[in-house]
Amino acid sequence: MKVKVGTQLDEEVLQALKVRAAAERIPMAEIIQDAVSRYLKDDRRRNQRRDSLLRIFNNPSRIPDRDFAEILEADYYEQ
Repeated sequence: MKVKVGTQLDEEVLQALKVRAAAERIPMAEIIQDAVSRYLKDDRRRNQRRDSLLRIFNNPSRIPDRDFAEILEADYYEQ
């Protein structure tokens, strides 16, 4: 279910959004939806990385081997 929201954007951002949406022939709402979804996904990744590192540094001897291997194999610089 979609919900209508109201927000404010800088005029330049809105103009660029309109131009891009027109050029790609997609609704502005779709561009905004994709951008917010990516932002939230990236935020979850950052939190997972932080939580993994905290597990190591707070209790290094209590981390199960499986979790330790997972942490070592993770690509923390992947964007």
